[in-house]
Amino acid sequence: MIAREHGFTSWPTLKLKVEARRARRPVKTPSPLRLRADALVASLIVDAAAGDPKLLADRTGVCRGVIEVVRDMLEARRADRSLVLATCLKGLAHDNPGVRFECAHALDSFGDASCRGPLVKLIDDPMPRVRWMAMHALSCDGCKDQPFGNDDELRSKITARVLTDTSVQVRRHAVLALGIWGGASAVATLEVIMAHETDIAVLRRYLRG
Repeated sequence: MIAREHGFTSWPTLKLKVEARRARRPVKTPSPLRLRADALVASLIVDAAAGDPKLLADRTGVCRGVIEVVRDMLEARRADRSLVLATCLKGLAHDNPGVRFECAHALDSFGDASCRGPLVKLIDDPMPRVRWMAMHALSCDGCKDQPFGNDDELRSKITARVLTDTSVQVRRHAVLALGIWGGASAVATLEVIMAHETDIAVLRRYLRG
């Protein structure tokens, strides 16, 4: 009955026609961005399974578009994501500051609230670039749905870095973090900065916030 309604003499004839049309239909190939994301996810999982955070850290720069796709893919693969996060968290205590920096950087893109505590500790790291990356990972909502933390303990640590850190890069990121979180204590700290800071970039970030 269905076959006759569509102008065919029998069901097998209709089936053959449909299959022939499907065979002629072009196969949709993944975009270059998706192919890069697939390759990155595969390598992340393999390296994370090896348990060596240095393998995860030894990567060239990846564009934000690819990172966003990778983040969504890992979100859908919870077991694989947990494996990647566990290896990155292990890397936060690595002897090599470059590994600590890159693992904190990875958590900025792929992390969740379980990463908050280890990243807060990293704000006191002896290496300036590790300190500012930890603050960036905790505060940047452009890479995650929500910042990892927003409480008095964390504000206190960030405030100390704003006012006393010897690295201007750390102070710049600390000011940006305080500007994102806001609150009365943050405003009071930023007013102190306005009165005493001499770095133009720090002041510019304060004014922009």
